Amino acid sequence: MSTQENGYRNKLNTVCDRQKWAFQKGECVPSGSKNQTVWTGQVYVNKTPFEGKGSSKGAAWEAAAKNALDHIKANNSGVVDD
Repeated sequence: MSTQENGYRNKLNTVCDRQKWAFQKGECVPSGSKNQTVWTGQVYVNKTPFEGKGSSKGAAWEAAAKNALDHIKANNSGVVDD
């Protein structure tokens, strides 16, 4: 997995560390056919779940981390750097 694929997860981990928030990677489950599997992954920030979907486990967790960062950015001014 490339560094770019871990970008949102790394950023979320850094934000959570700085804010002293709990961060945990949750489940990632497949759905759909073998040829068109869609993964749904979760991450948790202070036990609040954020979900994302992607064509691989890594992509699903990245999407979940991006959703968490977007939520944090919208609700906590100045916490997430651009």
